Amino acid sequence: MFNIVTIPKFSRIVKVQVPEGDGHTEQTFKAHFKAGKDDGIMSLKWNEVEPIKKALREVLISADELIDDKGKPVSYNDEVREGLLCLTYVRTALLKAYIIGQTQDTSGN
Repeated sequence: MFNIVTIPKFSRIVKVQVPEGDGHTEQTFKAHFKAGKDDGIMSLKWNEVEPIKKALREVLISADELIDDKGKPVSYNDEVREGLLCLTYVRTALLKAYIIGQTQDTSGN
């Protein structure tokens, strides 16, 4: 049977490819999302920065496992969220984690 949930919530590890030197370093954090409607994120184009930020604000509940440049834990709040959303590589990783979390991509098997 299918259990109808008004607004499902889910968490995913977000894999961020942080630019460094001649390549990238993978860093991760845990994001907590609420499922959104198809007319939100799923209908956006990857180059629409402000609409993507707006859509992510609506579905991103919080984030864990964040640290500052000294390695000290950082608590999630609106200022931290906006800082994350202003970084293209973080925004892209959040969007990817959300979409895969919504669809549970099983390709490859």
